[in-house]
Amino acid sequence: MTDLTLDTFKSDIQHFFIRYGDAAERNLHIENLINEHYAHIKDECNAYLTAKTNEGVHRTHCCVKHGCKYSADDYCPVVNKEVEQKYLCEDCGYDGITQLSQLYSTDHMNISRINAKGNSCNFCDRGIISDNGINLTFPYDDVTLIETKGNGVSIRMCDDCIRELNEKIKIL
Repeated sequence: MTDLTLDTFKSDIQHFFIRYGDAAERNLHIENLINEHYAHIKDECNAYLTAKTNEGVHRTHCCVKHGCKYSADDYCPVVNKEVEQKYLCEDCGYDGITQLSQLYSTDHMNISRINAKGNSCNFCDRGIISDNGINLTFPYDDVTLIETKGNGVSIRMCDDCIRELNEKIKIL
């Protein structure tokens, strides 16, 4: 067997989550996989796996600003902005942060998540005409609202458009 990397391990784990729905069976296969093929990076594999299988715990305890409460910043889905944190952490209170939206705000703009009902994305064309033929419906529940301070400019973007914008910025 060749020397495998953490990226390969991540790919293998995604396969196991899809293939084995039963948690006990999946965990047995994952444990065997680590012991047989990834022993040389066992600690990293376990940290990654713990972060991915306990995503809900990270959402309720970790903070995008103050880090992973389980000392796994490299793999924490909140710190890596794969999921949004659900609550402010205790360190946020010490910093005077009272709302989740403040974690994403700067001196010149506010960034927050809002319900998409009546607040569709300003950029995408994914609206589908509803059955009544009058309204548009969109394939998302929330959008990100970005408001500038002082001049009243605001935009709403769905997650797909934010990803597309991010990719285009990388090209520039």
